[in-house]
Amino acid sequence: MWKCSYCAKGVEPELDACWSCGYSKDGEPPSLELVALLTAAKRDQKTEREVEKSNRLKKTTPSLLLPSIAVTGIVAFLLFFHIVPAHLTVFPKRSPSFADTFVDVDEYLKRYNDQNFIGMLVMQASPLHQQLVHSGLIVSTSKTKN
Repeated sequence: MWKCSYCAKGVEPELDACWSCGYSKDGEPPSLELVALLTAAKRDQKTEREVEKSNRLKKTTPSLLLPSIAVTGIVAFLLFFHIVPAHLTVFPKRSPSFADTFVDVDEYLKRYNDQNFIGMLVMQASPLHQQLVHSGLIVSTSKTKN
């Protein structure tokens, strides 16, 4: 292997001129025909790389499209519904949000019972509490005097 005196690239011994810049082993500059050939070869090589890259993008785009549509659909669903997995129940939210999307009824009741009187009233007024009562997932067990 010999080293080009112009561009310092390693060149195979069987070549008489540098594959990169066209300079000969003796350090003579390339002819105009050789420069034109090298330029065309580099341009073709660049074009081939761009085509390969474009083909790779075309192959990966459809495979990413379906999962992204599925994720978007799931997120949209989660914005608009309360889900109670333990009871396999789904009911609509009053307004879209991620708050209380997945509801654990036992945890909700624990939070409710840990509240003071005002906190309980606030929770009772919430749309989530009203939906849980309406669907029968929680029942008021307050004792009233007759």
